[in-house]
Amino acid sequence: MYKRKDNPYHQLTQQERYHLNALIETGFSVREIAKRLNRHHSAVYRELRRNSTGGIYIPEEAGRLSCKRRQQAEKAQIFSSKRLKWRQT
Repeated sequence: MYKRKDNPYHQLTQQERYHLNALIETGFSVREIAKRLNRHHSAVYRELRRNSTGGIYIPEEAGRLSCKRRQQAEKAQIFSSKRLKWRQT
């Protein structure tokens, strides 16, 4: 079991990815894997869908793909009220 911080939304660690791969190879269902990783089953399905290559899950490649996606994600912009201009129609 992995301990999680207060924020429930964070990516799988590399250690969790290795554990996920071992459980897949052992033949566990996605729901059972999710229970063992203390994750929601949809998070495990999402990890497998986004980070599998050619239908095969490789933990090292999954971590690389995840990092690449995170780097390419657009960052949210915070605007101060001074910069906002309202248009009246």
